[in-house]
Amino acid sequence: MMFRSPLLPIASLFLLFAPPTHASDLVVRFRLGVEALEAGRYAKARSILKSALAEMGDGGAAADRALLLDRLGDALAGAGDWRAAEQSYKRSLGAWEQAPAPLPLASALSLADLANVIRRLGRLSEADEYYAEAQAAILRLAGPDHPELAGLLNQRAQLAQQQGEDKTASARYRDALRIWERLGRSHDAEAAYPLHNLGLLEVRAGRVGTGRDKLLRARSIWRDALPLNHPVLAASSAALGEAAAAEGDQEETRRCFDTALAHARSTLGPDHVKVGLLLARYSAVMRTLGANRQAKRLTAESDRILTAHDGSRKAALVVDVSALDRGLR
Repeated sequence: MMFRSPLLPIASLFLLFAPPTHASDLVVRFRLGVEALEAGRYAKARSILKSALAEMGDGGAAADRALLLDRLGDALAGAGDWRAAEQSYKRSLGAWEQAPAPLPLASALSLADLANVIRRLGRLSEADEYYAEAQAAILRLAGPDHPELAGLLNQRAQLAQQQGEDKTASARYRDALRIWERLGRSHDAEAAYPLHNLGLLEVRAGRVGTGRDKLLRARSIWRDALPLNHPVLAASSAALGEAAAAEGDQEETRRCFDTALAHARSTLGPDHVKVGLLLARYSAVMRTLGANRQAKRLTAESDRILTAHDGSRKAALVVDVSALDRGLR
């Protein structure tokens, strides 16, 4: 899901339940962890958040622990360790169950984060159940025009794509975009995710012109709002490569995908699961252009990476622009 002004709730909880010096230190660590997540530095975020949890020990408030575990899940998911992320999100939900009522919006978002990682592990029906529960909770706690609802709709749209329900996916992307428009935030980085995803969906449906226009608009927003080394820019290049392939431009397709791979390997590491997914997309696209020898090499490299990530093949040909479960819709 998305980053949602997280410091205020956790700061107030720390200040309420912990000694002032201890609370201040935890808030600083939490802030540093969130900043690392936003910049796509997942290993650093994981280290900081684990340190904060260790410092909290067994005496911390349940809500504080739940928030830290949720952000740790984001760091683990961003690093491609989806099974560990699943366990962190489940621990977060367990901590929320021990927190005093009424529960805040963040408790519903842990459900959505768990759904995201389960979707990436290929357990689609189970993921949809968590999404539905999270959506109902967000509507109850925050109403119909909240950024988190837009983020969840984007993720449920990706699930619909994996299930082959493109019409449902398109409707959900458009619903998410309408929320951003009503909020007056259609040029925010978060709003670019459903815009990008809808553009790629249109490219794959043969509406290359309108799809490419959305992809370029999303890329422009991200370039203005995010660090140049943010992993999502790799996904942007790959999507534009698919648009080039749809028009039979093999040279531009290679240029875009090679750019995407170089960016992803640099920012995420050469054996990251999303590098494997990107290679699988590249292979499929080159096969449609008749470059079967290159496609075979790309598939072999993709398979080498994805063998370590159960369920990843099911997501390989579905747009996955997530650097974070929270950050990329």
